[in-house]
Amino acid sequence: MLINLADLQLSAEANSRGNIQWENLWQIADFLISPWGFLFYLFFIVGFFSSLKKQIRYGFLALFLIPVVLTLVTGIVGFARIYIYFAPFVFLFVSIGFVFLYEKIKVINKNLMYAFLVSSFLWVFYQPFLVLTNYYPDRLKAGNVYIKDAIQLREFVENQPLNLLPVIMNAGVGRSVLNHYLGENLSKRMKLFVAGKNIEKIIFLCKTGIPPNKYKLHQVFNDVEVVIPKNSIKLIKSFGHSQVFEWDVELSRMPAGQINLDYENQVAGINDSFNTYAIENPRGVGHTSLLIDNLDAPSTSPTIFIVFPQIFNVELDRREGFVLNIFLKAPKHKTLFRTMMVNKDASKIPSAYLNSYLDPDHSEFYSKVSEKKWEMVVLLSSIGTGKRVLREIIETAEKKTLIDGVQSYMVKSID
Repeated sequence: MLINLADLQLSAEANSRGNIQWENLWQIADFLISPWGFLFYLFFIVGFFSSLKKQIRYGFLALFLIPVVLTLVTGIVGFARIYIYFAPFVFLFVSIGFVFLYEKIKVINKNLMYAFLVSSFLWVFYQPFLVLTNYYPDRLKAGNVYIKDAIQLREFVENQPLNLLPVIMNAGVGRSVLNHYLGENLSKRMKLFVAGKNIEKIIFLCKTGIPPNKYKLHQVFNDVEVVIPKNSIKLIKSFGHSQVFEWDVELSRMPAGQINLDYENQVAGINDSFNTYAIENPRGVGHTSLLIDNLDAPSTSPTIFIVFPQIFNVELDRREGFVLNIFLKAPKHKTLFRTMMVNKDASKIPSAYLNSYLDPDHSEFYSKVSEKKWEMVVLLSSIGTGKRVLREIIETAEKKTLIDGVQSYMVKSID
């Protein structure tokens, strides 16, 4: 539930235009009847009040007013395209208005009726034709700054070593363009990391003027946030409307120097209110994966926590510390592998998804030994400064959970 709540809030923030302003509402109204203009709303008004019974009219009125009231209460105004679901109802009443006026004019004068039909036809059908014939040439002439930047970013990333992890920080406008041009390369790198290749450097792909510390990451929990420290990032490249920042940190595997693609099997064989098994098929990497059978969990509290036996004592001094977790799970399953501090509530550890805005097909992983589709997940958790005692956990709310390829990195800011 917490994961879903975080997703909803992130989407609301990414698609919100901030405080309610008349200009934003005006743009929404204009978008719904584009390209015909506000004169179309005269037919809407005529249609709304002309021929419908009061009960039906009140029902449609509620349909329009409820979203408006919710917008006023929440203060969240989305971009105009978000309200496209209003359009069919607007056009319904516009068409009723046209028919109503046609019937009235036909009674008054037939010549006037023909003039009304011709002018209406030209307005309704010819106007979009004029707009569309100019729309696409204008788009091509003006170009798309995000496409130009995305091509340059792709070339930059492709020339970087494969042990570098790029992170797309853009959650709003231009995100789909970056996904299109960079998604395949990021997917290739993530597959290598899941298969055991070391991550030695992390870079952030941002909008110009918005460094990584200014972005709100896709948080796992709503009330605790992961923030990239300002003093640990440095600008290394600029491309017009995009910038590349390097995270100046030390990355080391946990446990130190070990690559174990069956690390999750440390918790295999646990028999509690659930059972855990090391299985050979399906598996993503290594020799086995972990199956967690939680079928007997009560529906009121289905989430379980499986704690790994190994303890990590970390000395950070005044350096900011993070843990990077990588794992494979079943797509859309509410399953996490992450690192927590001993004697601290797991839900109080700030954790966030990296590259969570990639298209689903760029997060997919297929094993060579099975046809099972997996989802690649990269999670970043903040552990603060000073002495820390850490343990890794698997958290799942599924009745049956498959997880594989779990890996952890200690991330320390450089003094």
